[in-house]
Amino acid sequence: MKKMISNPLITMLLVSCISLITLPLTAAGPCMPGDADEDDELTEGELADAILSYVYEREEHLELDELRDAAHVYVYWNGEPKTIVDSMDRTVAIYKPVKRMVVLTYPVAEAVKIVKAESGVVGVSNEHILPKKAFFPILSDLPNIGVPPRPDREAIINLNPDIVFTGRILGGNDGLEDGLPDTIALVRWDMGRLERITANVNQVGYLLDKEEEAEEFCDFYKNYIDEKIKGRASEIPEEKRMRVYIEMDHLGGNMAFASGSSGHEICVAAGGINIAADLPLQSSAPIVEVEKEWLMKEDPDVIIVVVTGRPGLCGYEVDDPEGMEELREDAVNRPGWENLTAVRENRVYLIHNDLVGSTANFIGATYVAKWLYPEIFSDLYPEEVHQEYLTRFQRLNYNLDEHGVFVYHKEDS
Repeated sequence: MKKMISNPLITMLLVSCISLITLPLTAAGPCMPGDADEDDELTEGELADAILSYVYEREEHLELDELRDAAHVYVYWNGEPKTIVDSMDRTVAIYKPVKRMVVLTYPVAEAVKIVKAESGVVGVSNEHILPKKAFFPILSDLPNIGVPPRPDREAIINLNPDIVFTGRILGGNDGLEDGLPDTIALVRWDMGRLERITANVNQVGYLLDKEEEAEEFCDFYKNYIDEKIKGRASEIPEEKRMRVYIEMDHLGGNMAFASGSSGHEICVAAGGINIAADLPLQSSAPIVEVEKEWLMKEDPDVIIVVVTGRPGLCGYEVDDPEGMEELREDAVNRPGWENLTAVRENRVYLIHNDLVGSTANFIGATYVAKWLYPEIFSDLYPEEVHQEYLTRFQRLNYNLDEHGVFVYHKEDS
């Protein structure tokens, strides 16, 4: 909401200041520029004094960039800081329009692109973003600040960002809370959770003055998930729902997605029953190691293996499904698996984690819905909605008919 300005002189001066603003993103700082009494409220009088101090070159005055920021905050932020509560229940405040941000995780970088704010990114992680040149053609050329669990704090500080975006910590400590100066804000998002995506993307848009862009995606997302998937899935009788074992492949053993995980949420959204949903967690991560005997006893109707952490197997940089085919063969040939209903009935599917634990999880939910209930969801075409997402919201010139490996089933070979 824009603030009404009563003083004609202030109006004229503000127009002069705002006309110089070139990048209306958002920034962090200990207080708003021009907020002389530091009470987190930039008043008309304070702004007038700041402008006149600059015009008359008083001994103490804001620099021109700071004056631009103050004008932006007063007019577009109602003279107040922007505040959110992130996925770690941390209250984060930002105080001025930003020019520079560091992004550490793939799903958050994906969201920054959705709201068309990637031009403000100055550094990224070498594990989640730099290797993904097809998906991040611009961000993948930026400076490397390490991996999300162990970011190079000195490298981050040297890039002089206004804000750092990263993921939610599940155990451990990446040192960012204590390792960054208070002039750099830190936001943590669990961006891969289907039930939180729209709230999180809206927060990204809010912080970056990109509310309209965020709203466009969220409207699309909610319409697709709620009407085309959840709405139909809710009508499936409990006794006819598929019982699903959904596994993360790269951790070793039988590692199942439990309640609170991205895999669980897309399974439930698609109308499936996650057989590992209520198992007791062994750590803060919603992933549970299960015994082979337990899996044999549960005997799921469908098995879904979420593939992650294995370069060259799948993703936007891969065109050959051979690696996924081999991984599926390894899975179905585990000792005892030949007796599972899902294996006997050829209902074992592989899917790339980029369609499960990211803002593209609605695409993963579409695939899962088609696998579980092909007749009910016969009119849904996952590749088509995936292509729309890439073209419309990621603005990529990427043809899924020619490139990419994201899912695998024996019949696809």
